[in-house]
Amino acid sequence: MTQCSDPAVLPLPATPETTGGGCSCTEIANFGFSTLFLSELFSGVASISTTEYSLTNNSTTIATQNTEGRYQLFLDVANLQSGDVYNVFLRERVTAGGTQRQQLLAVLTGPTPPLWIQPVDMQLMHGWDFTMQRTAGADRAISWSIRRLGEAT
Repeated sequence: MTQCSDPAVLPLPATPETTGGGCSCTEIANFGFSTLFLSELFSGVASISTTEYSLTNNSTTIATQNTEGRYQLFLDVANLQSGDVYNVFLRERVTAGGTQRQQLLAVLTGPTPPLWIQPVDMQLMHGWDFTMQRTAGADRAISWSIRRLGEAT
């Protein structure tokens, strides 16, 4: 039976169809190479304003995360109203000693479907952060979850 030592990994009811006998972690996929697991590294809720907001730092201080991995961003944007416009950014360094650069991932305009998920996971490593900033409309409470895909240990 595969065990996962990460306390942040979500439990999954074990079934023979999904785990081959049971697993204590959330199993994402098994394509014959390795089993992938999902863990939540950062989550929170904040009223996002016109100052760029770091989701990994849960503040307006931009973070430099160096935990390597494949990440995906989930946002609950159910509170957006007509006229609201929010930018979602990824900040990352190309090299370990480089400058953290900003890349626009999405422009969310209200009202939107209640859940926005970054369409693909991203390989991050040299000083990264996910941020948001309001460019029009009113401040709204946004919930987020930054999830890491990883191999079983």
